Amino acid sequence: MLISYPAEYPEQAHPEECACKNRKFHGHGKYWRIIARQWISQFKCTACHKHVSMVPSTCVPYKHHLASDIQAALDNVLKHGCSAYDLECQRLGVHASCIYRWVKEFSCHSGVLATEGARRLKIKPFSGLFKQVYQRLSSLFSSDKWLMSLQPALCTYLPPLGIFRPLTFSSA
Repeated sequence: MLISYPAEYPEQAHPEECACKNRKFHGHGKYWRIIARQWISQFKCTACHKHVSMVPSTCVPYKHHLASDIQAALDNVLKHGCSAYDLECQRLGVHASCIYRWVKEFSCHSGVLATEGARRLKIKPFSGLFKQVYQRLSSLFSSDKWLMSLQPALCTYLPPLGIFRPLTFSSA
């Protein structure tokens, strides 16, 4: 299982609770994440022996690009339309189908992002099409990296959601 924590608070890089409701973990090593340029801590649940990796919010679980790059690509595509695909593909070094997939995945989870965004901002929940939700969230958050700030909270949902993709539980 992958869980995200706010990158500005590395002391929070410890899982709070496993899916089996156990709260005790043993350290189980580290691995180097190239995109984040830092070590990712791994833990093992003492009860069910599942592995938990703690990734900073600058990384998106199961993605190979930084959260800020994904948000920049989505910003450009949603503001400028399909013509932005080519520009973003060159800038990020990704295929257009990758950016299209990010847009599609955001669209699938826009309701969860809108709900979590409204909760974090302490405003009335809202809904709409993915472009409307995206534009509203980007205008409401003071930071230009609002996707990165929402990600750790999305990993607390059961089943947990990282930005865009449902996280999967893997056995030991």
